[in-house]
Amino acid sequence: YEYFYEDNAGYRTGVTGADARYFLDTVTSGLRTTLPEGSIVTHAPMDPDCMVGTSYYNILKQNAAALDFLMPQYYNGYTRAAIDGIESTGAGSVSALSHYNTLVNDMFNGDATKVVFGHCISDCSGTGSNANGAQAATIMTDLSTYYPCNG
Repeated sequence: YEYFYEDNAGYRTGVTGADARYFLDTVTSGLRTTLPEGSIVTHAPMDPDCMVGTSYYNILKQNAAALDFLMPQYYNGYTRAAIDGIESTGAGSVSALSHYNTLVNDMFNGDATKVVFGHCISDCSGTGSNANGAQAATIMTDLSTYYPCNG
């Protein structure tokens, strides 16, 4: 899990830090090189875990060519697009669009088809992150004004 990749994860038991990063790096690249053609390799991290500077972000960026797509969970973390809209903050501390832009531009060299916007449709009400159909449609419509061909 993403929280095990930081060196300061001393409160966790099991493999952490460099060993955990090595594991994820080799699993990701190994899947790409050994799975049959047509197989899909992806990750679905929470948005805080794919912020610039985190160990998980660095692993993802290093393995970007091995990923078919990335699906950040835009809920329960720093972004609250269902409440704030795609461009704003308020309930969330980071705008979903700002976060998405970074992934598209820094990790995937401008290829928005590699970043799928992840929604929570239930079981996220404790953080106000549930997106009903109308909210999810609005988010995706708004996203398409910036990235007409997104993940």
